[in-house]
Amino acid sequence: MTARYVGVYLLDAPYHIDREYAYYLPLTLAEDVGVGSIVAVPFGQANRRSYALVTRLIEQSEMEKVKPVLAVLPDRFSLGEEMLGLCFFLREHTLCPLGDAVRCLLPGAAFSAITEYYRAGETAPTDEKDRAIYALVSEHERVAREDALCATGVTATALSRLVDAGYLAREYELKEEKGKTEKYIALAKTDEEILSVLPDGTAKNKIRGEAQEKLLRTLLAKGEMRRADLCELTRTTPAQVSALVKRGLLSETEVPILRDPYASLKRGTDRAEILLSRAQSAAYDTLLALYEESAPRAALLHGVTGSGKTKVMMKVIDRVIADGKSVIVMVPEIALTPQTVGLFCARYGDRVAVIHSSLGDGERFDAWRRIADGEIDLVIGTRSAVFAPLKNLGLIVMDEEHEHTYKSENDPKYHTRDVAAYRLGVHHALLVLASATPCVESYYKAKRGQYTLVPLTERYGGARLPEAELVDMRAELRSGNRSPISTRLLDALSETVDGGEQAILFLNRRGYNTSVSCKVCGEPLVCPHCSIALTYHTDRTGGSMFCHSCGYRTAPLRACPACGAEALSYIGFGTQKAEG
Repeated sequence: MTARYVGVYLLDAPYHIDREYAYYLPLTLAEDVGVGSIVAVPFGQANRRSYALVTRLIEQSEMEKVKPVLAVLPDRFSLGEEMLGLCFFLREHTLCPLGDAVRCLLPGAAFSAITEYYRAGETAPTDEKDRAIYALVSEHERVAREDALCATGVTATALSRLVDAGYLAREYELKEEKGKTEKYIALAKTDEEILSVLPDGTAKNKIRGEAQEKLLRTLLAKGEMRRADLCELTRTTPAQVSALVKRGLLSETEVPILRDPYASLKRGTDRAEILLSRAQSAAYDTLLALYEESAPRAALLHGVTGSGKTKVMMKVIDRVIADGKSVIVMVPEIALTPQTVGLFCARYGDRVAVIHSSLGDGERFDAWRRIADGEIDLVIGTRSAVFAPLKNLGLIVMDEEHEHTYKSENDPKYHTRDVAAYRLGVHHALLVLASATPCVESYYKAKRGQYTLVPLTERYGGARLPEAELVDMRAELRSGNRSPISTRLLDALSETVDGGEQAILFLNRRGYNTSVSCKVCGEPLVCPHCSIALTYHTDRTGGSMFCHSCGYRTAPLRACPACGAEALSYIGFGTQKAEG
């Protein structure tokens, strides 16, 4: 039996009403709607148009009045079994509404604009005002809702009343995002036929005007051209080109333009074999063995800085792509993306796509479309790249996996590692977590055997690791040194400068003092908006107390706001104090 109803989840519903709703499925949409489809539905007393995800097909409904589905998005935006399961995983794992999960998976351009139209019914109304509205709609094949409201001055309620009475019919249309295109112009007839219609030709129905002759002679000489180039070369207008298209002498085709901010990178120029050291080869063999098991596996590639983790990963990627499978490579920051993209584009050519939050809507849609259409083998990006709709996924790489940016701060508040684990379970793929300083959870799981620990303890090419020396600042204090710089550090800096070399001193605190508190009651001075400690900054006006979170600033206080004692203590040091 054909499904007459659908169960849907609204994409913009808050958590407290995030549940399945039933809608009637019109026969005109029945063949286009399935589980995973994105549809437009009326919701609430005002029948506000909302997008919804179809999660169930229903043959019968116990409800007497069920609203109809209005429209369905193109099939390319439907969610398959894996992505549908991922949405429910995010909903249960992060306690977010299902709609928030769906919007992580689809580009913003997927949610096209809905236009409401009206057509005239077979019977005209008797009321004079209603007849005026009916007459306006009857003059056209159909009228958009906004046009009908502006031309008649009636309310939306009046239009709905006429629809309910059968005098007007309402329909909806979705404007699909098709991407940017360019128009190309070519001759629609043979060279002999084109020559015959020129002013000196033999045809009876010759062209008229110098502009049209220029257009035809240019295309005879140069062949197909972009319309913009053709108009510029012949100093003609698009309207003059269209006139020849309507006459059948020229043909006009639209060619999609890929919006890619990385299009200028050299692609496919690096085909050299990747040579590995003995330590790298051992790591590669371990990862390759895990991949060849064709089962969900995770490995922690724990390599010191400069050990050549990227070379090992690229060698594994070579094998995965050679097997006809796809790969996701993630980096923690957008700033690292261009460098990574350049490296991989040089090796894998045009079958590389990039996804991150700084892309424009059009660029993101074009990348998503190429991935969904199977044109991409390798996706590079930040944490959102983990949702790339790749088929036959074989490998997911999280570079610098310890970084906090892999955890989303917006709803849904997922960790990229958890989403990657879900996807590798579906595809029986390999997850590689790479870091010189892995997070505690990953290292613990590797030690317990949940992940395979793949160590790289040597720097590539025999380079030496820098020596690190820890200095106990308590001993410095006991010896009378109250400076934030130890005697050992001061000696090392002096030796470096005296030797004509340079030094870099890292300090992760801004300001002069990092906090201020009362010696009497112990109350710290905190931001009234953020409740975090205020930092003291010095300047020519006497300094200020500054909140590094919200930007709140106030003049330094002389007395404690809690007890009134003039015994404020400035504690800690920042870059200003170290410089001084």
